[in-house]
Amino acid sequence: MKSILVINGYMSIPCKKNNLIISYRRKKSYPNKRVKEFTSYMQKIATQAVSEYIPFWNTMKPYEIQIDVVYGGNEIDIQNVFDIICDSLQGIAYEDDKQIKSCRATKRYEKNVWKFNIKLIEL
Repeated sequence: MKSILVINGYMSIPCKKNNLIISYRRKKSYPNKRVKEFTSYMQKIATQAVSEYIPFWNTMKPYEIQIDVVYGGNEIDIQNVFDIICDSLQGIAYEDDKQIKSCRATKRYEKNVWKFNIKLIEL
């Protein structure tokens, strides 16, 4: 039987690409406060979801990811949503996002509502 990990969140998803602080002196870019808060939130809810599935969850297998996003304000690009969510789950739900072999993402608008549903399905 395939394992399915479900993660539900209720927070605005920032665009990682447009929310970097660039230090020209150090030639590095750093995530801003919104990106850090979202990443921290994702890691917290992912850790909680994975802990409910142990010992059934194996972080070393290939996965399919399904992401459904409801946004309540400015529209965001779906690839940016995918990027920040996959990076946030790395090291918790799977070892590396290279393990994601298939993806499906949908988004829809609902005024003043921000939520997302993530399903990781073991292949």
